[in-house]
Amino acid sequence: MTRQLGSLTLDTGSDTQVEWTNQFNWVPVSMEGTRTLGGNWVEWAMPVSKGRPIILEWKNAWISKTDLLTLQSMATSALSTYTLSWDSETFNVMFDISNGSCMNFTPLWGNYTQFTGTLKLLTV
Repeated sequence: MTRQLGSLTLDTGSDTQVEWTNQFNWVPVSMEGTRTLGGNWVEWAMPVSKGRPIILEWKNAWISKTDLLTLQSMATSALSTYTLSWDSETFNVMFDISNGSCMNFTPLWGNYTQFTGTLKLLTV
Protein backbone atom coordinates (compact mmCIF):
# COMPACT_ATOMS: atom_id res chain seq x y z
CA MET A 1 0.00 0.00 0.00
CA THR A 2 1.58 3.25 -1.20
CA ARG A 3 0.43 6.64 0.06
CA GLN A 4 2.71 9.33 -1.22
CA LEU A 5 2.53 13.00 -2.30
CA GLY A 6 5.38 13.87 -4.63
CA SER A 7 8.42 12.32 -2.95
CA LEU A 8 6.90 12.57 0.56
CA THR A 9 5.61 9.32 2.03
CA LEU A 10 2.34 10.05 3.84
CA ASP A 11 1.68 6.73 5.51
CA THR A 12 4.58 4.89 7.09
CA GLY A 13 2.73 2.56 9.41
CA SER A 14 -0.04 2.30 11.98
CA ASP A 15 1.25 5.27 14.01
CA THR A 16 1.03 7.69 11.06
CA GLN A 17 -2.02 6.41 9.23
CA VAL A 18 -3.58 9.18 7.17
CA GLU A 19 -7.22 8.97 6.03
CA TRP A 20 -8.80 10.24 2.82
CA THR A 21 -11.97 11.49 4.49
CA ASN A 22 -13.98 12.57 1.42
CA GLN A 23 -12.97 9.75 -0.91
CA PHE A 24 -16.56 8.72 -1.65
CA ASN A 25 -18.19 12.18 -1.55
CA TRP A 26 -17.61 13.14 -5.18
CA VAL A 27 -19.31 12.29 -8.45
CA PRO A 28 -17.58 13.29 -11.72
CA VAL A 29 -20.59 15.18 -13.07
CA SER A 30 -21.35 18.90 -12.98
CA MET A 31 -24.89 20.19 -13.34
CA GLU A 32 -26.52 23.62 -13.46
CA GLY A 33 -30.08 24.70 -13.97
CA THR A 34 -32.12 27.82 -14.50
CA ARG A 35 -35.71 28.81 -15.03
CA THR A 36 -36.76 30.23 -18.40
CA LEU A 37 -38.98 33.28 -18.84
CA GLY A 38 -41.83 30.88 -19.53
CA GLY A 39 -41.34 29.19 -16.17
CA ASN A 40 -39.78 25.97 -17.45
CA TRP A 41 -36.73 24.46 -15.79
CA VAL A 42 -33.67 23.89 -18.03
CA GLU A 43 -30.68 21.82 -16.91
CA TRP A 44 -27.18 21.35 -18.26
CA ALA A 45 -24.97 18.49 -17.18
CA MET A 46 -21.50 17.44 -18.23
CA PRO A 47 -18.84 15.01 -17.07
CA VAL A 48 -15.84 16.53 -15.29
CA SER A 49 -12.40 15.02 -14.97
CA LYS A 50 -10.55 17.61 -12.87
CA GLY A 51 -11.19 19.59 -9.72
CA ARG A 52 -11.98 16.67 -7.43
CA PRO A 53 -11.41 17.76 -3.82
CA ILE A 54 -9.19 15.44 -1.79
CA ILE A 55 -9.04 15.93 1.98
CA LEU A 56 -6.35 14.00 3.82
CA GLU A 57 -6.64 13.86 7.57
CA TRP A 58 -4.36 12.72 10.35
CA LYS A 59 -7.08 11.96 12.94
CA ASN A 60 -5.86 9.20 15.20
CA ALA A 61 -2.29 9.56 13.99
CA TRP A 62 0.32 12.24 13.49
CA ILE A 63 2.69 13.76 10.99
CA SER A 64 6.23 14.71 11.96
CA LYS A 65 7.37 18.32 12.05
CA THR A 66 9.91 17.53 9.31
CA ASP A 67 7.20 16.17 6.99
CA LEU A 68 4.87 19.06 7.86
CA LEU A 69 7.58 21.57 6.93
CA THR A 70 8.03 19.70 3.64
CA LEU A 71 4.28 20.02 2.95
CA GLN A 72 4.40 23.75 3.76
CA SER A 73 7.28 24.20 1.36
CA MET A 74 5.42 22.32 -1.37
CA ALA A 75 2.29 24.43 -0.79
CA THR A 76 4.15 27.72 -1.21
CA SER A 77 5.00 26.90 -4.80
CA ALA A 78 1.99 28.50 -6.51
CA LEU A 79 0.15 26.32 -9.03
CA SER A 80 2.68 23.50 -8.75
CA THR A 81 1.31 20.02 -9.31
CA TYR A 82 2.32 16.80 -7.58
CA THR A 83 1.56 13.12 -8.01
CA LEU A 84 -0.58 11.65 -5.25
CA SER A 85 -0.32 7.86 -4.99
CA TRP A 86 -3.09 6.41 -2.86
CA ASP A 87 -3.08 2.63 -2.66
CA SER A 88 -3.66 1.54 -6.28
CA GLU A 89 -4.76 4.97 -7.59
CA THR A 90 -2.66 7.88 -8.86
CA PHE A 91 -3.76 11.50 -9.24
CA ASN A 92 -2.15 14.75 -10.34
CA VAL A 93 -2.99 17.27 -7.62
CA MET A 94 -2.31 20.79 -6.41
CA PHE A 95 -2.80 22.34 -3.00
CA ASP A 96 -6.36 23.72 -2.64
CA ILE A 97 -6.11 27.31 -1.44
CA SER A 98 -9.42 28.37 -3.01
CA ASN A 99 -11.12 28.75 0.40
CA GLY A 100 -8.19 29.92 2.49
CA SER A 101 -5.42 27.75 3.84
CA CYS A 102 -4.85 24.32 2.35
CA MET A 103 -3.65 22.89 5.65
CA ASN A 104 -4.60 23.06 9.30
CA PHE A 105 -2.35 21.24 11.78
CA THR A 106 -2.18 21.33 15.57
CA PRO A 107 0.67 20.11 17.79
CA LEU A 108 -0.02 16.87 19.60
CA TRP A 109 -0.33 17.64 23.35
CA GLY A 110 2.08 20.56 23.25
CA ASN A 111 4.73 18.39 21.61
CA TYR A 112 5.92 20.46 18.65
CA THR A 113 7.49 17.50 16.84
CA GLN A 114 4.22 15.68 16.05
CA PHE A 115 1.02 17.16 14.62
CA THR A 116 -2.55 16.14 13.74
CA GLY A 117 -4.59 17.94 11.12
CA THR A 118 -5.97 18.26 7.62
CA LEU A 119 -4.53 18.78 4.14
CA LYS A 120 -6.71 19.88 1.19
CA LEU A 121 -5.83 19.04 -2.42
CA LEU A 122 -7.53 19.32 -5.83
CA THR A 123 -7.05 17.06 -8.85
CA VAL A 124 -5.73 18.79 -11.98
